[in-house]
Amino acid sequence: MYSVLIVDDEPLARQSLRYLIDWKSLGYRIAAEAADGAEALAVMKAQPISLVLTDIRMPVMNGLAFVERLREFSDAAVVILSGYDDFEYARQGMKMGVKDYLLKPVDEDDLEALLRRVSSELAARSRQDRRQHLGESLQRELLLRRWTQGQADADELEALRDLLPWKERGGSYACLLIEMDFVYGGAALSERDIALKRFAVQNIAEEVCMGVGSLFEASEDRYGIVLRVAEADRVAGADRVAEADRTSEALAARIAESVALYAKETVSVGVGHAVADPARAAESYAAAEEALAAKFLQGGAAVLRRLEPPAEGGDAQGRPAEPVKAFMAQLERVLAAVRSQDRAATEQALASMRRSLPHSGLSAGAMRTAILYALVQLHQLLKEQGADPSPLFAREIGDYGRVMTSRTADELLRFAEGKYIGVLEQLARMRAVKPNRVIAEAKAMIEAHYGENLSLRSIADRVFLNPNHLGKLFKSVTGLSFNDYLLQVRMAHAKRMLRETDLKVYEIASSVGYTELDWFYKRFKAFTGVSAGEYRAGAG
Repeated sequence: MYSVLIVDDEPLARQSLRYLIDWKSLGYRIAAEAADGAEALAVMKAQPISLVLTDIRMPVMNGLAFVERLREFSDAAVVILSGYDDFEYARQGMKMGVKDYLLKPVDEDDLEALLRRVSSELAARSRQDRRQHLGESLQRELLLRRWTQGQADADELEALRDLLPWKERGGSYACLLIEMDFVYGGAALSERDIALKRFAVQNIAEEVCMGVGSLFEASEDRYGIVLRVAEADRVAGADRVAEADRTSEALAARIAESVALYAKETVSVGVGHAVADPARAAESYAAAEEALAAKFLQGGAAVLRRLEPPAEGGDAQGRPAEPVKAFMAQLERVLAAVRSQDRAATEQALASMRRSLPHSGLSAGAMRTAILYALVQLHQLLKEQGADPSPLFAREIGDYGRVMTSRTADELLRFAEGKYIGVLEQLARMRAVKPNRVIAEAKAMIEAHYGENLSLRSIADRVFLNPNHLGKLFKSVTGLSFNDYLLQVRMAHAKRMLRETDLKVYEIASSVGYTELDWFYKRFKAFTGVSAGEYRAGAG
């Protein structure tokens, strides 16, 4: 319904317009009336109005003065009501963007014809506004992804500046990465439930960061946010960066708390450190990713910062003391061997570390912290390579507890060796995987189980891949996202059943994996352009 404001100093004229036609049948409703231009301006500022019908000759403020003031803040459609003597005024109004004019007394047919035309123009403008907004949103998301990956050039950063919620230059920038625990969690959620919950998380995060942050979709289970943190003039140097870090961490905590309160779900938020140079935003984003890698140690529903390597003592320049420095260097050599998937080099580096450990002088606390840091690196390596970390690093395994309660250095080192070798073996299995074979297996599973509560996670578990990696692989091979392909398969079977069987629509919906009939109706119509009933009638 388009809202209408009638402006005329004659009460009888306003009343006759109100009852002259059936406004509702034409898609309009009379929202308000005004006796002069000044009163009409107050109405326009107080509520949204789509169409204004205004007289020209009125006390206090005439129609033309009203339209001139109106155009300072509103692009509502305006139609002038004029007598024959006011024709020259009407022409002036047309120059100010008035849609048309009607001669008094207003003819019913003329008014209806004009309203139909205005309705079409308003609908077209609305579609154009939506397309423009969608285009800007897509452009902003693309540029934000490129910016946080360190791929945006100077021209792209300048273009992005006009699409961000802040216009000021300067300040610090920090990235947050929100991981929705429920997307790949243990609970069996329907496609609709996940879509609704993701939408709720997006809205909550955008509201919490309104004016200071810009959100984009990083993956199916993650949203990224770039924050601009304004800096107080009284704070300088390192303290300024520390203040920005505290602000971003506080916003991350508010997001997690608000999601728990309003969406009844949990999220984990990785917090990247603040940077003063926009060109270094990718460093902050990478730090947020590393922070989330520690989720397997601490569990979900947490605000996480990157786990730093231990620093035990140090020299005058703040460098780590030799025992810690030497042990970290050994861990790095093992990680490098695992990364290169060299089994012999991995075992050799582990043996060297074992031989040197009794003489290292390393404290138990420093060793535990170093091993925790190493586990996070291994976990991140698996995700980078597209492997599924959960068989080795599931929270239920209790890795954090094992590290913190190990009674001897030998016990702790054997535990770490098992993780290194386990990752090495998993990467070897990954190397043997052929993308086309994996996707063929995934497609076969979809075809066999499309009627069940199927998810990318359930298939990823079967082929031992990280869900995000499988999703990217699926799209690169098929040209469709996993969800779009699953929808295509379900709709193909639904159409076949509608054509070839007498099953009720609710039975078909259940057969293709939709427990809620209204959700099936919406998905079917969006996919085919017609309702299920219309499709069956047309196919009969």
